[in-house]
Amino acid sequence: MARPIHGLTDAARAAGMPAGRYIPRYQIAWALGRVHVSTTALEVARMFWHKRARHYPRPIKRAAVRVALQEHRKNRDLYAWVMRGNL
Repeated sequence: MARPIHGLTDAARAAGMPAGRYIPRYQIAWALGRVHVSTTALEVARMFWHKRARHYPRPIKRAAVRVALQEHRKNRDLYAWVMRGNL
């Protein structure tokens, strides 16, 4: 079972969504695993706003985009760490 994203439960409740209808973190991480690390944060935000989370209410979209940007930042940091020779 997917763990809920911190903050999405409250946003879902505020949007009137039934319990359990949120975007799990692993789906966001999987979708970002296929995005190049040099992709800008704006492009990642647009991708999640318009494509990945388009059927969700606005508070859920905002939370999903926020998590997607955090995950993308982690991927960029990992790439920089490996390319510096710290592997």
